[in-house]
Amino acid sequence: MKKETTRLLLIVSLIVLFVTVFTSHVSYAADTYKIMSGEKVLYQSDAPGKYNAIVFGRPGCADYFLEYISNSKYLTDSNLQFMYVDVDDNDEATVTEYAKNYSSKITYYYGGDNVNCFMFSNLRTANNIDMDALPILCFVDENRNVVKSTNYDELMDVSLIDKDIEEVLGYTGSDTTVSKGYSMTSVDESTIYTTPQSPKKLNVIVFGRPECMNTQGTLTNISNSDWVSDANVGFVYADIDGNNKDTVKAFAKDYSSYITFCYGNNNSLAWSMSGASGTVSLPFVVYVDENGNTVESTTGYQSANSIYSVICDTLGYEKVTDNFTVQTKGSILSDEARTMLEMVNDFRTGNEAWYWNSDNSTKTFCSGLEELTYDYELERIAIERAKELSVYYSHTRPDGTSCFSAYPEGEYWACGENIAYGYTSADWVFTAWREDDDDYSGQGHRRNMLNDNFNAVGFACFEVSGIKFWVQEFGNKEKFSDVNTTSVSYPTSEQLYEVLVSDEVVSITEVIAPQNLTIDVWEEKEFDTSLSFKSGYSPYVTLYLPTSVNVKDTSVIKLKDNVLSGLKPGNTQISLSARISGSKDYKKDITVTVSPVSIEKSVISISNSVYDYTGKEIKPDVSVSLNGAVLKVGEDYSVSYKNNIKAGTATITVSGIGNYAGDKSISFTIKAESKNTPVVTKDNKTTFSIKNKKTIKKTAKIKVKDKDKIKKITLNGKTVKIKKNKTSVTIKLKSYKKTLKKKGKWNKLVVTDVNGNTKSIKFKTK
Repeated sequence: MKKETTRLLLIVSLIVLFVTVFTSHVSYAADTYKIMSGEKVLYQSDAPGKYNAIVFGRPGCADYFLEYISNSKYLTDSNLQFMYVDVDDNDEATVTEYAKNYSSKITYYYGGDNVNCFMFSNLRTANNIDMDALPILCFVDENRNVVKSTNYDELMDVSLIDKDIEEVLGYTGSDTTVSKGYSMTSVDESTIYTTPQSPKKLNVIVFGRPECMNTQGTLTNISNSDWVSDANVGFVYADIDGNNKDTVKAFAKDYSSYITFCYGNNNSLAWSMSGASGTVSLPFVVYVDENGNTVESTTGYQSANSIYSVICDTLGYEKVTDNFTVQTKGSILSDEARTMLEMVNDFRTGNEAWYWNSDNSTKTFCSGLEELTYDYELERIAIERAKELSVYYSHTRPDGTSCFSAYPEGEYWACGENIAYGYTSADWVFTAWREDDDDYSGQGHRRNMLNDNFNAVGFACFEVSGIKFWVQEFGNKEKFSDVNTTSVSYPTSEQLYEVLVSDEVVSITEVIAPQNLTIDVWEEKEFDTSLSFKSGYSPYVTLYLPTSVNVKDTSVIKLKDNVLSGLKPGNTQISLSARISGSKDYKKDITVTVSPVSIEKSVISISNSVYDYTGKEIKPDVSVSLNGAVLKVGEDYSVSYKNNIKAGTATITVSGIGNYAGDKSISFTIKAESKNTPVVTKDNKTTFSIKNKKTIKKTAKIKVKDKDKIKKITLNGKTVKIKKNKTSVTIKLKSYKKTLKKKGKWNKLVVTDVNGNTKSIKFKTK
């Protein structure tokens, strides 16, 4: 896309184009006419209105006319009777079916015996009407005179019908006797009026269709505004496509309940109330005051600020339109932009230095043009403008001022600007600006580059979100000061640059903010605190807002240079705020949850993985480390044991506490006691008073002797109390009733001497 504009301070020219539509006005005395309608013959003298407005046409041809008249404010005027007269000899059933599409206040006549065709032919001949340009509208007065007849086709502006009516009836200015009121039907079946029924001082009516994105955007802007609930203003959506109640009601769910939604075909009403003509963009937005007057009408997408501006002007509200700042993130590519200097100068001094004149048949050849000097002041201006284009693509700056306000006041007596975006190279955009194949109307950029009033130039390329914005700034300052030829360097890395905007120009309706997040204690994470938005004027570019940041609890998190660190488990908020209009701030609280570190990430160590069975709990010492740091038991974790007595697999579980959470387990093995009888060395002198594997009484005594002295005796794994280092010990079984096994079960008695030799016997009790 490319645009150009030029300003000469020495020459100011203004071209005003006046477009006038002329229609002929004829009057003649006609014969009495008659029109067939079933069994009824209507004669001129029977006409109920002072004037008859007769539409001659055929089904499929007169549709647009009849639709407009059906919604016309003049439909019920007592001085006028509307008729449709079929010219194709269609029968009564055909015309009756056709009439169902339009107002019942129009009288419909079919053409029995071609009577209508003959009358139409007479009118056509008398008034020099082109028969092929149906439909025809004829106004016949009470004296049988055709006072006006006009041929239209479907491509003409049907709103001219109202102007013809006003001319015929003499309704001009304050003399009009026609009500300015309108009515539409809402989805809740109430009737929407302007004066005198409307209680609102101003009604804002959006005529559109549900699938139209401009209509959707305009309704969204109204719905999200602070003034949608203003008691003095009524907001109405009026469907222009004839959608039924259910369709419009479903559409209404996406928007504010303060907007009244009306269904049906309000297309003709949109044209008549807005006064629009020709090809327009939806929606029609019509502002009607408490007296029923249309005070303003616009077409196309409307920002919240533009709508509110009309409301303020109409109702006398004080309008706040202060400027505010946004940010664009991009790279200044000066080296690439400067390569265009040779291209432009070769173009100015070469054989292709020409442009079409306005007649598109003759050319102006620009011979003798001088090369342009590169002006680093103009380059600075071009860079500033390129940044601004990423926010608002127009020769109007984002703050609402002219592009030439970027120039230092009083330094340049001639200025010019070319802009473009989307071109990926200097060669490509320069070729586009040459406009070799365009006619005069499309060669504005070319004429700027060939303008002999310019002697200096500066270029810029600003890349943002992968899109390059290009600017050429032309000037001539030789009468005021010298051209700045001192080279300037700019950073090529992507950076944030501030741009001043006006809320009259840039409307921010949706802000993109960071979302709630969770981090671990000690974790560091990149956290972009910027608030961003998409501009409707540069929809592919992400723009940013200078943001104020506040952390509610700095003991939970630390935020520095967009790096977020978790300090301890807990929750807190990061509050962000930014100015999004001259008088309005956007605020957002982001909840940050800091979670304890999972102990599952730790390394658990014990001294051995296998331990001998002892008959008691085995609790190996535990060491826990995480990311190279040794954790402290009782402060960072606790330890528990399971299945750590009997032979088999035992479990150690480490549970996080404090800044740590979760559990992690490891296991170790308890080796089973050997079932083999201990090997007795030849030096073992241990003897028992009973034989091995005998059955004895529970009250028996067992005498043990060992010349090497007895160190330890166990009965079924339980230590027997003895005096150590004795050579003879007597064991009274009645003292060990709880240790003895049940009758018929083997008991085991083990003796260990001071040399470590062991000897055992088994016995049963009876």
